[in-house]
Order: sequence, then C-alpha cells, then structure tokens
Amino acid sequence: MGAEVGRGGLVASDRFQRRIDRILDQIEDASDRRDWTAVRQGALDLLVFDPVNEDAKKRFLAISI
Repeated sequence: MGAEVGRGGLVASDRFQRRIDRILDQIEDASDRRDWTAVRQGALDLLVFDPVNEDAKKRFLAISI
C-alpha cells in the first residue's frame, strides 16, 4: 500500500503526493500575493513531479501570456 495510480497512469507514493500538494499550496499562496514569478516557478516545479497536472499547465499558461 502507500501508492496510488494518479492521472495519466503514473504511480505516486504518499510522500510524492504530499510534495505535489505542498507545491500546489505554495502556488496558491504566491498567487494570493500576486507574486507571478513564484507562481510560474511553482508551476514548473509541479510539472517536474506531475507532468500531466492540469492546474500547473493552466497556471503556467495564464502567466506566460
């Protein structure tokens, strides 16, 4: 146990999922502060851990315009 199948068939351990959740929280906090550089970096970091994460893709595209 301790592993789950995520979107796109990727297997993520509980620790891996917690890291993804922390990055999402950091992106949200940065967005609240309007720190777009941190939002962009957080989205890029998240895509390293979860390349199919739609939230990260949307945030990255939104601030890249």
